[in-house]
Amino acid sequence: MKQFNRLALLLIYLVLPFLTIAQLGPQMRINTANFDLCSYVLNGQTHFSRAAVFQRQVQDTFFYQQGKLELAFWAEQTSGGYQKYALRLRNSTAGDTLTLENVVPFGAEPKRVYLTGLGKHPLSRAHLFRPDMKPVNVIVPDNAWHLGYADAQSSDGQKFCVH
Repeated sequence: MKQFNRLALLLIYLVLPFLTIAQLGPQMRINTANFDLCSYVLNGQTHFSRAAVFQRQVQDTFFYQQGKLELAFWAEQTSGGYQKYALRLRNSTAGDTLTLENVVPFGAEPKRVYLTGLGKHPLSRAHLFRPDMKPVNVIVPDNAWHLGYADAQSSDGQKFCVH
């Protein structure tokens, strides 16, 4: 019996570190974004990217999962003195059709100026949202319906705009 107890203790001593390390992986995957890359309406419900769950990093691309949507975010090379980033939203379900609309860079926040769709009008959904004011319907060229606009300010006072 003592031999069995010693063997059990030895196995626990040898295997326990690996069990502990194996538990670290899922905990690291529940990190959420510190800021909104965007907000969007998916199948009629508004979502913010800060609720997306970190999945993995492949080189300089960060992958997040939010329900049926995968978000990928990476920096792009530029030749000017500015920074450029790309965001890709991808349906991660096979055979399920998703309705994605009103993607707003930095998120549709009431304290921010942004341009996105409102209502169901087939020709003129574009509205300009401004803090403490009602949205204003705007007309955009036919080839610009997919474009949005948003501005933001960092905690150190830097201002950003996205289109």
